[in-house]
Amino acid sequence: MTAGLCETWRSRYSRGRLSLHCARFESIPPVVGSNLSRDYFEDATRQAGLRCCSVERIGSELIEYYEESEGRVSCELMRIARMRRGASRFQGVRYESAAAVYTWMVYLLLGKLEGVVITLQKCGD
Repeated sequence: MTAGLCETWRSRYSRGRLSLHCARFESIPPVVGSNLSRDYFEDATRQAGLRCCSVERIGSELIEYYEESEGRVSCELMRIARMRRGASRFQGVRYESAAAVYTWMVYLLLGKLEGVVITLQKCGD
């Protein structure tokens, strides 16, 4: 049995101060912080009886395409700026979730987070 999936990991550039910013993602309910770690992912797949056959790094190319064709990251930056100006009106999990989603795109573009496509195979197959 072989399966493919997309995942997002911290890149090798997400050291130091950025790690503090990535902690913001980890506090949002749908994001499990440990899942941003390649090491954690590889350990979990081994424990599940799977092995990684291939890992294809997408890098920032996909987000660059979205920015050049749709201006998506520019829109996200504008949303972040507007939200911060109006932070007193927006609070709680909704605010933090929206801010994290918009920041996520920017970090993908900068290469602080990286998208990957992984092919997994059941051990013994």
